[in-house]
Amino acid sequence: MFSLNKIKQLNLFDQVSELNYLSTKQPVGFLNLLSDHFDLESFIPESFSKHYYSTLGRDRDYKLSSILSALILMQIFHIPTNVLFHLFLIFSTEIREFCGFYDSVPDESYFSRFKTDFEKDIADLFNSLVPNVIDICNEFNLSLPDNSPYKDRNSMLIYDTSGLKPKVKENNPKTLVSEINKQKSYAKATNKKDYNAYAAAYKNMPKFSEANPNIKLDFVNGHFGYFYKFGILTNGLGIPLGINFFDENFYSSVKQEFETPEEQKYAYDNASLKSVVKPFINNIKSKSSFQFKSEGSCGGKNRSVRYKFTCPKSYRDKKGKCYHTCETPCTDKKSGRMTYVYPDKDFRLYPGIQRNSDEWAKTYKIRTIIEREISCFKFNPCIQSPNTVNTTTMRSDLYLTDISKLINVILAHSLNNPRYIRSIRKLLVIAV
Repeated sequence: MFSLNKIKQLNLFDQVSELNYLSTKQPVGFLNLLSDHFDLESFIPESFSKHYYSTLGRDRDYKLSSILSALILMQIFHIPTNVLFHLFLIFSTEIREFCGFYDSVPDESYFSRFKTDFEKDIADLFNSLVPNVIDICNEFNLSLPDNSPYKDRNSMLIYDTSGLKPKVKENNPKTLVSEINKQKSYAKATNKKDYNAYAAAYKNMPKFSEANPNIKLDFVNGHFGYFYKFGILTNGLGIPLGINFFDENFYSSVKQEFETPEEQKYAYDNASLKSVVKPFINNIKSKSSFQFKSEGSCGGKNRSVRYKFTCPKSYRDKKGKCYHTCETPCTDKKSGRMTYVYPDKDFRLYPGIQRNSDEWAKTYKIRTIIEREISCFKFNPCIQSPNTVNTTTMRSDLYLTDISKLINVILAHSLNNPRYIRSIRKLLVIAV
């Protein structure tokens, strides 16, 4: 999809404070880049199309690719609400034609229902883009010189937790201040000098929001409040690869009573790693038939223990000798490609890095990439401060934000400008 016929300057961008930075860029030119270098329909899973066109029982007024194009543009241009974007569609011929709304435009409620009805399908769309983006990052890595600071960052996985903080009454600062004042009054009345009013206030606060039990009291981004928490994976380049929201099954598997918010964060963050990494690995395996086969451990005289993996298109004869059957081999060895993993190089088994060491400082600089990536997410108004307490809508918005990030990578690759894979603004600058 993504088509654009008539070109005209969008004066409406100049009137919206959230989009002031676009006034000096080329928003229409950027639509041209998308039209010419990205085919959305080729990435939409077949199951998504079937679900969208079958649920109504009759023909849809709007194509699936048109609705998705509109929602993705909202994330790219940081348009905060469906109401505002509906005005954009009404006044901008270019955006309407880009999305494929030739006869009429959906109202704001249509977009809202779409995000709640097809949230799981939007997640599938994100997952369908990830393998392609991984291949692009691998190709980018091969083009880098060995002394590049970005070398091999494509193979890294960085994990962190964050949360969406909706506008519920429990997040009103007055609610917490009122509880702290009550605890201070209690400490003064009982003459308990060592009484920690803040810890007591935390324990006495409700554990979830009255508006939605999935919005829970937690410690996120240096303070505690009521969040819809999630875990996110990126590679060493800061490209999002996996998201998983914490559901009731997750919370029920973790100890519920905590003395301090820091203790709660430590327990939840550690327990969440597997629940985020495992779906990501399964997604990658389902998209690729070239997962290396484990051959077990091997060693040798004066050699450390290592684990051997061989090409999936290789086999062993009766004598145990290995041969490959690949039509386009990537090596001239008859046995095919082999690789080894050394246990002492696994940081989870053998951390090995001392805090405050030079190696620690070098590694942690890469770790901060995900902090900047999450901060970039929060720059988007619908992620920074959700106007809804519907967690399904929040999930859809976050997936759509990540989809826009992945499209940025694909677009930069198509333009042969890999240095722009992390910045949509730089692509806006070169758009003409």
